[in-house]
Order: sequence, then structure tokens, then C-alpha cells
Amino acid sequence: YFAGLVAGKMSNVDHEQFSFTFEEGLEALPKVIRCIETVDPAMVRSGVPLYILSGKIARKGFKVLLCGEGADETFAGYRLFEKFHPSLARDCDEFEAELERRLRNIDTSELQRVDRCT
Repeated sequence: YFAGLVAGKMSNVDHEQFSFTFEEGLEALPKVIRCIETVDPAMVRSGVPLYILSGKIARKGFKVLLCGEGADETFAGYRLFEKFHPSLARDCDEFEAELERRLRNIDTSELQRVDRCT
């Protein structure tokens, strides 16, 4: 939704929105599990829409998809980061350590899922 609002203000951006039905999600489920090689609920939940979107984009003739992975790891976009309190030195150290850990391991988590679903 937000991307459409931003793109609408820019004259050089061609923006399309895609949606999928519950049935399309169910149909994609076994293919996604086979691609990502796990039944982990978080991986499957994010893998289904990415798999469906990638297919729709490929059918439009595109060969490259930039997905924006890494922003949550870089800018602490996950809810788990809400537990850190910036006024506590201990929390600042743990916060930085968690951000660094997530960025160092992004190739074996989020990027691996993206690579396998696209």
C-alpha cells in the first residue's frame, strides 16, 4: 500500500500491485516447502507470497528482482528490537551485537529464503 502512495508521487515510476487468493497460497505451499527445504512456519509464511510474486513477475518477462532484504537487519526493523532500551549501556551493547549477528548471518537466513523462492 505504502509503495503505491510513494510511486504515485513520482512520474518516472511504473507501479503495479499484485495480490493472490487463499487457494493460490495453498497451491504454492508444497512448492515453497520443497524450494526452501524447511517447514519452519516463519520461513514458509514469508516464502509463499515471495514465491507467488516472483512467478507473476517472471511471467511479465523480468529476469531480475530487487527485494530489499537486509533493511530490517540494518535498521532494527524487527519487533524483537523493541526490548532494548537505549538508555542502558548493557542494552546498547546487546543491541549492537544482535544487529551485527543478524547481518553476518543474513546469507544463511533471509537471503537463502529469497534465493530459493525466486
